[in-house]
Amino acid sequence: MVVWSYPPTPGQLAVTATVFLIGASLVGAGAYLSYANIAPQQARATARSEAIRKHLRKSVCRSRSYASMSLLKSVHRVVTCCLELFKLATRSRF
Repeated sequence: MVVWSYPPTPGQLAVTATVFLIGASLVGAGAYLSYANIAPQQARATARSEAIRKHLRKSVCRSRSYASMSLLKSVHRVVTCCLELFKLATRSRF
């Protein structure tokens, strides 16, 4: 706990109160502007999400039969690459 050596003067108290009120008003103004602009931002985010969902549905429905084949090819490539890296890492260097 801080113990003051002397009490603040009335001028110091006035400056402290003024700075506190200015800071509180800035925080209040920022909060107001943040909440005032939230509806358009939410609308844009919702529209963007819906557009992405439509695009993904369209692309998945179009290539549903090829999806499993491409997934298997991707897994095969990853496994092959990992095996090659394992062979290189375990090769003895004498």
